[in-house]
Amino acid sequence: MTIVKVVIWEPTGWGASSMGHISVVVVDGGTATSYSLAPGGCDVRPFDEYMSKNSFRTGYILELNLSAAQSRAVGAYFQNYFNNAASPNVCGYQLIGTAKGINNCATPIQRALQSAGVNWETISALPRGVGLSLWNKGLVRRASKCSGYNQVRIFVPPWSNTIKGAYPWENRANESCR
Repeated sequence: MTIVKVVIWEPTGWGASSMGHISVVVVDGGTATSYSLAPGGCDVRPFDEYMSKNSFRTGYILELNLSAAQSRAVGAYFQNYFNNAASPNVCGYQLIGTAKGINNCATPIQRALQSAGVNWETISALPRGVGLSLWNKGLVRRASKCSGYNQVRIFVPPWSNTIKGAYPWENRANESCR
């Protein structure tokens, strides 16, 4: 059985993580693999290793409510997408407003959902926008929270809307980090 989870990382710092981040976890046969697209390119590694690398920030893990066929299709999309990482069209990070369009951390999961037949009309450039769309479409089965133990709130930029409880998963997430 394949399970797909989207991790919505809270904004932190004033640089590349200041708008938050999205990574995706595909659990297949008991193996959890994390996929992430960032300015440095594609990152594929075991879930626990990725979580350890990101312990400086808080992440909300949204387990998706997909059919078995949709979950398998999303998992296959990520394997194929990141296996073609040598292509600049795949891991060529494009934030917003470029001639090439958007290809940031929020792009792969949205394209994967579209390819799996999930009704997904627009591509959002912002991690929390994707999280809200997943939630509002009823695509979240459950949420859990992984608190970043090194996160320093003073370095959160003012544009990141860090009002606690502003997003539905914040109030419904347990602290299981899984």
